[in-house]
Amino acid sequence: MKFYNGLHVNRLTVSTSQLIWFLSISLPFQYQFVNSLELGNLPVYLTFGLICIFGIRNFLRRIPKNILYILILFLIVFLGIPTFAFRILDMNGLFFATGLVVFAMTTAIIGQYMATDYKRYIYGFTVANQMHLIYSSFNHIYEFNSRTILSVLYATDNHVYTFRYRAWLGFSHPNWIALFFLMQMILLFACTKICEKKRKKYLIILIFLNAIPLLCTGSRTAIINCILFFLINTVISSRHAYQRKLRIYAFGIFLFIVGVFALLSYTERIAEFSSGRVELVIDRIAGVNSLWFGNRVNSTSVDVTNIIENYYVTHILRFGLLSLLIFLYAKYRFWFYGVKQMLNDSQLSWIPVFFIVMLVYGMGEAVVFNQAVSLSFLFLVVSWTSCFSAVHKNIVGDFVCERTRHI
Repeated sequence: MKFYNGLHVNRLTVSTSQLIWFLSISLPFQYQFVNSLELGNLPVYLTFGLICIFGIRNFLRRIPKNILYILILFLIVFLGIPTFAFRILDMNGLFFATGLVVFAMTTAIIGQYMATDYKRYIYGFTVANQMHLIYSSFNHIYEFNSRTILSVLYATDNHVYTFRYRAWLGFSHPNWIALFFLMQMILLFACTKICEKKRKKYLIILIFLNAIPLLCTGSRTAIINCILFFLINTVISSRHAYQRKLRIYAFGIFLFIVGVFALLSYTERIAEFSSGRVELVIDRIAGVNSLWFGNRVNSTSVDVTNIIENYYVTHILRFGLLSLLIFLYAKYRFWFYGVKQMLNDSQLSWIPVFFIVMLVYGMGEAVVFNQAVSLSFLFLVVSWTSCFSAVHKNIVGDFVCERTRHI
């Protein structure tokens, strides 16, 4: 068995691109499988390692300087600053921080290959993510009833509500299964952009069918951002690229103004609906050891005081404000180098919308950059894909690149 330029076992030969594709599309299924059985994420991390082993050679040989720059920013954010500030206190913290860097590297490798074979990756992710969702839905079909489907309307922060009025579908928490259903609806929407017209109606039906379990989970953040994703895509749907850009920027300004007024008019009802998250954010920020460098870097299973249902605050607690600012700058480079250019293609315009929605999602859940969350995995993969596509003159838009198909 050889690991050079693919996998060779006796007479069986699998190219590197085929192997990366298979390992990549298996990840959505693995995320669901380990969460439903509460096995931990070891299989996911092992797959990350295999992707890095097989893909690192070609990746480093062909990586553009702009993308290498973003990877270096991730290295500084998760390892450089915490080490400099002596915030990595033990081996658990070192493994956790290193894992985030490996996560960035793995998704970058996948993004490089996806940029040359976009259509096959999107279909692969969609099928793999749907398989376990179908099993979980039919195995817990008794959880779909009028009480669960309307659970979000009387959401409160107590155990009675969580355990009696929300659908768990065999997962460790309703919010986890909500992430998978939201991811599936986004992937199905992406498929409608590239499939034949006669198949589009079936994909739209599947989107609505996945919306029912999502409602039953009662996940307010997932439902709100699902509506936001499809609403923005409706707003920017236009035949002219200039109009699409103008509409999405105008809609972003509108959301910002609405958010400001919502904060200014903060009421007890909003506090109840947010499960007291605003007060918790204020309390955690006030108690941080160092605002610029955070408390300490550690795994989620060891230090629960560094976890909050807001990615940006969680990042400050673990890595500090300085690290968060550099992280947001890296996200800006994603947008500047590649993501915004997808607005010019009607088949790919969902990617900038997904990018914006995920940044908003991070205000309600710690999912913007989390190696244990499948939605975060997809978010980072399509971000890298956009950058590689922009560097190679929109090869994603062509969906075929025979020169690099069989690396």
